[in-house]
Amino acid sequence: MAKKKLAIMWSVSKMLFNYGDRARAERLQRESNEEINLVYVAVDIHHESAMFQFIEQFTGWVFDTQEEAEEKIKINNGGRI
Repeated sequence: MAKKKLAIMWSVSKMLFNYGDRARAERLQRESNEEINLVYVAVDIHHESAMFQFIEQFTGWVFDTQEEAEEKIKINNGGRI
């Protein structure tokens, strides 16, 4: 399995937005009337984030807490974050 790293993102509906792109996430939140949430995503170590991504690309790797994400990444990476 590919090594993972932590990415902090905004989640709205079925979309993920880079942490620095909160304005775009808030725009979708207003249009969709869905909640905006800060989430912690384990992405492949060589992953380059796009402006937004579909959450289903990261099934099983989106977490509500940084601690949980880091623990899963550590397990996946053989003991290292």
